[in-house]
Amino acid sequence: MTRYRYYTATSLDGFLADENNSLNWLFEQDSGEQATPGPSLVDYDTFSATVGALVMGATTYRSILDELKEGDPGMPFSLPWFVFTHQTLAAPAGDITFLQGHPSEHRSRIETVADGRDVWMVGGGGLAADFAEAGMLNDILLTFAPVTLGAGKPLFPRRFNLQLRDQGRSGPFLTAIYDVVGARRDQAVRSCGTTPSDRDGAGTAMATGPQQTCAPGTTGRVVPSSRRYPRWDGPTSEGPADQRLYRDQRATSVCRDDRI
Repeated sequence: MTRYRYYTATSLDGFLADENNSLNWLFEQDSGEQATPGPSLVDYDTFSATVGALVMGATTYRSILDELKEGDPGMPFSLPWFVFTHQTLAAPAGDITFLQGHPSEHRSRIETVADGRDVWMVGGGGLAADFAEAGMLNDILLTFAPVTLGAGKPLFPRRFNLQLRDQGRSGPFLTAIYDVVGARRDQAVRSCGTTPSDRDGAGTAMATGPQQTCAPGTTGRVVPSSRRYPRWDGPTSEGPADQRLYRDQRATSVCRDDRI
């Protein structure tokens, strides 16, 4: 039975790459430091031997192509790759298929090609989360580098419950395998509304109940209105004062593309 497995390295504070999409922070680590006996819990050779197909987003794909110019990036080019993108990208080598749309639309095709073997979710985090929301992510295999970045490309930008299956150490890295349990009940919807901060001035934007859902591959964020409004002075011909205040002093929700 095909498993979907998100296998990647991350900083301790949960980023796949820095703000410039660089992995220098990872390559700078001394993998031989404090070597541990035996294979790593997330040993690459052991993992890749079970893989029948790879899935990734456009930014991850371009990063691999950039590494290819410098030498062998260590990726299994003999296996089929599926790249989710709306862009026109080069396919210099191997069996590479470009896809658009929701992961569930392509599940049958991906699993047919994988032929009962595992599907490696290479990244990025937004695409991995899309697969999880579609019920197409079984577990997450992580290597934690001893570094924090503060900002960058997020490991997994959605709210999900995970269950730790195993943990270990590989030189300076911590390793862990988590089973994907499911989306949290407070997941997926970022909403907007307002509440008056006082009866003399503008309201304060804040999250309220579910109102707007962002499309797959995006994350919602609340953006408060920058306008200020006249002093509240009771009902007018426009309607009850509280309704008018709510309408005028609303915040807006926007969706940001976080698929990498």
